[in-house]
Amino acid sequence: MIGSNDVQRIVVVCNIAPPSDRPASALSFVGDNVTGGPSSEYQRSVWTWQFDLVGDVAELHGPISTVEFETLARRLTVELMESKTSYGRHHNADLAEDLLGDFTEHTDALA
Repeated sequence: MIGSNDVQRIVVVCNIAPPSDRPASALSFVGDNVTGGPSSEYQRSVWTWQFDLVGDVAELHGPISTVEFETLARRLTVELMESKTSYGRHHNADLAEDLLGDFTEHTDALA
């Protein structure tokens, strides 16, 4: 992605299940290198996070803990695997587990 001043940036977008204890209006946030908000993907409501990887991954801070982020990501993964959509039929559980494991291993301080 090309940002301001024609600087190349790496941006990662991740969808996780929205927390059941918060309304959609409470899911929008803006951090230094992380933003998020309610969205609709995969024929369901999701919480979309966008990580701007311009600096140290350990500096990414969001409104929830790493443990809660992992839990919500896994919940959406399970929902997709069990769905009767193409996402369920073509979902690769091993790849998803590897990606989540690698991501959460390097981001112990989202909150």
